[in-house]
Formats: sequence, structure tokens, C-alpha cells
Amino acid sequence: MSNFFGRRLKELRQRSGKKAYEIAHLIGVSQGYFSQIENGTRANVSKDILLKIADAFGMTLDELLSERRDEIVQVNGKNPNACPQCEVAAKQIDELKSERDYLRKQVEALITALAVKPSPGAAPACGAPGGAHKERRGA
Repeated sequence: MSNFFGRRLKELRQRSGKKAYEIAHLIGVSQGYFSQIENGTRANVSKDILLKIADAFGMTLDELLSERRDEIVQVNGKNPNACPQCEVAAKQIDELKSERDYLRKQVEALITALAVKPSPGAAPACGAPGGAHKERRGA
């Protein structure tokens, strides 16, 4: 499993107030095996064991394996275990979200502006003479 998963597992265990051997006993593995999962040195963990771990912490498998940033414990506003690439990626995601929100507002303003119907005989917003669009349709 990944180091992220191991850190997350250790964090969950510590928050629960349980020792590694207690969780190991709950899920039916040795303390050494569980420690390997927590330390990220156990490469493959069966789905059955992952389901038992999720159940031990009262969560779904999706919740257990989630890598959402809002679930990571923050220290002084930063994740103490995050790699530099993760920090850069997180910053880029935040910038993209801000850009998305800005563009969404711009599109909404444009839609609102286009929804205003001009009075009869008035020139359209594009600047063409009042009847120019009707003439093109008939051509």
C-alpha cells in the first residue's frame, strides 16, 4: 500500500485511541502484518483485509481509501506529510477552481446580457443595422 494510506491508517488508529495490536486483532491479522500496512512496507493488501479495516473504523471502503485533501490533518495550515509535488498540485487545483468560478460568473453575466431583448428596430448588440439579420435569413 502507499505511504499515504499507511499514514492515514495510523492517523485513524491514533484518533480511535487504539493500539496497533488491538486493530490487528479486530481484523484478524498479526500485529507485524498490521504494522507493515501502517508503515507502507506491505505492498499488497487484500480487499477482504481492507474491508475489515474500514469496518473496524466504522467507515466504507471508499471513505477509507479516500485521498481528498480536506480529510488530511493540517498543522499550521499545511499537511506535514505531503510531498512537494502534492503541494504544487494542490495549489494548482485551487487556482483552477478559482479560475473556474471566475469564468462561471463571466458566462452567467454574458448569458444575462444576451437575454435582454432589444426594442423593435434597434440595432443588435453586434452593431449590424436593425434589419440586417432578417435579410440574411431570407437570402
